[in-house]
Amino acid sequence: MLHVVPDRKQLFATVDEMSRVEAARFFVSGTRYPRFLYKFVRGDRLDALTGFVVSSTVWLSSTLDFNDPFDLRANIHLVGNLNDKVSFVAGRLRKLEANFANHPDKARARAADLVATGAYLSAMQQTFETEASSFGIACFASARPPGVQKTGARDILMWSHYALDHKGLCLQFHTRRSPSFFASTRPVEYKDELISINWRDRVARGEQIFAALYRKSPVWAHENEYRLSLPSRSRTVEPFRPEALVGIVFGCRAKPELVDTVTDLCAQRGRAGLSSIRLFRACQATTSYRLRIKRARDLEARCGHSTTSGAHE
Repeated sequence: MLHVVPDRKQLFATVDEMSRVEAARFFVSGTRYPRFLYKFVRGDRLDALTGFVVSSTVWLSSTLDFNDPFDLRANIHLVGNLNDKVSFVAGRLRKLEANFANHPDKARARAADLVATGAYLSAMQQTFETEASSFGIACFASARPPGVQKTGARDILMWSHYALDHKGLCLQFHTRRSPSFFASTRPVEYKDELISINWRDRVARGEQIFAALYRKSPVWAHENEYRLSLPSRSRTVEPFRPEALVGIVFGCRAKPELVDTVTDLCAQRGRAGLSSIRLFRACQATTSYRLRIKRARDLEARCGHSTTSGAHE
């Protein structure tokens, strides 16, 4: 494992035991936690929708599933002179490949060839990408980054990129209602330069690899992303508290079949005794390139839920 992350259950045990007032104070004390986070989804998979609405779970993706090939990339290199690099690569060959284990001279000769051609860098990059792809990652959008006008469910690009061209959904989460889950998220940093990782420095390498999980190109800065990254959890699910899901927004092109599916799931959620969810429609403005978010009380009535809980901003 490239980076050891503290056990979340132990780390946030006291956080999950907080009252709502205590959780609010905890999140306010840390400026990186917004009140609401949003997740745009396609809405064309019943299992995923059931996970969000009924089972209260979030799918943790692998980087192999991402739409950006630069995501979780890094500048892998070795700091040192030629002899340092050859010695390091030879040591790795003896450790990882059986035919070099008891043949130091043979390993060094092979290492010299790899260093001379630069092939060792490709091998280290591949190792990094393989390990990085084992992290389970859930991505959320924030509505209020510093210095940027709030967007949230009104973000036209997010609907286009992640919600099936406005045919899908935007899920609204109240971070203070599932403290341990959302306190584990971190904001993504947007910079032109890749994270630089000196593969020889084992101490700093873990921190640099972890930092690479939270850096993207500035072209994605409009997403205002917060990210949850868990080691060895790719393509699994992670639970959150049911009351954290407070709103669902239907895209302006959402089809009646999706509306029926979601209202049925909300009704199922109600029968299970879980908190109600406010429903909204995204509507195109008539005089500007904007989305308006309107409460859908008619859909809430179909769910049989109380309409007093939840919020949107």
